[in-house]
Amino acid sequence: LQDEPYLPDVARAEWALHQCAGAPDQSADLATLALLTTHDPAQLHLVLAPGCAVVCSAWPIASILGAHLDASPSLEEAGAQLRAGVAQDAVVWRAGWRPRVRLALAGEAPVLAGLLAGGSLAQALEVCDGAAALDFGQWLPMAVQTGLVLAVQAAAGA
Repeated sequence: LQDEPYLPDVARAEWALHQCAGAPDQSADLATLALLTTHDPAQLHLVLAPGCAVVCSAWPIASILGAHLDASPSLEEAGAQLRAGVAQDAVVWRAGWRPRVRLALAGEAPVLAGLLAGGSLAQALEVCDGAAALDFGQWLPMAVQTGLVLAVQAAAGA
């Protein structure tokens, strides 16, 4: 399979989906979102869905997985992206009982990586600047609605 250099990254994303499927359950606590209006982001942590992962790749892994799992995009479109050398970062999480994967938004992968590493909201957002900046005001409602963000926690003593 050396002629298929994208396969290890696809396998990493599929393994993340598998691990996500068996992650412990956690309920959303949407009332905690109010902390975003009353606390310094340096004192806040976003609680992400169980099994959440980010898989960064030099290949169009989100499209390849989407084509095989949901027929979106089509296999032809994913193949064209593969031939064009399109790099993609994939976000893996579980919404309810179903593991999901999608293409990361611009700037989302480093923010999620920072949050997954235990960084505060402020620390995670500091990694974004310039053209790669995540539009947090647009991202947060989508992340809550899709079950990626489950709650907000204040740091001890905050």
